[in-house]
Amino acid sequence: MERQRRKEAETRIIKDLNDRCIALSVELGAHTYGTMGQAGTGGPAVDPDKVLSKFQEEKDRREEVEADLLGKVDEESKVLLEMIETERRVREEATRTMVVMLEKFGERLSSELEQERKDREGTEETILKILEDTASRMETKLKRPY
Repeated sequence: MERQRRKEAETRIIKDLNDRCIALSVELGAHTYGTMGQAGTGGPAVDPDKVLSKFQEEKDRREEVEADLLGKVDEESKVLLEMIETERRVREEATRTMVVMLEKFGERLSSELEQERKDREGTEETILKILEDTASRMETKLKRPY
């Protein structure tokens, strides 16, 4: 969208410059015929200094427009570079945050696995004690005479 607007502005500027050049060419042609007119053709005379001053004015305007456009391009470039830098910083921060989250997740998972292992070992010990107690009671009951 921005590119389209720039293209349209550039087209308008070029058209305006072309129109001005045509006007200056017509005036220069009038000057040429005007000097011939002074020699006897009866055409209007044009002041060469006036034509040169118009060319200078047009050159100055063109340079001003060019400087203005370059300033705008430079300004837009700076804005884009700032946006790129901001995006880079945000991406780096997001990456750091993701790494920290993954490290915390890994630590939590390890601690939960360790806790589960301890719980399983505790349960196994309890079951073994119950089995040993049961076996010992059965031995005692079997050794007793009825």
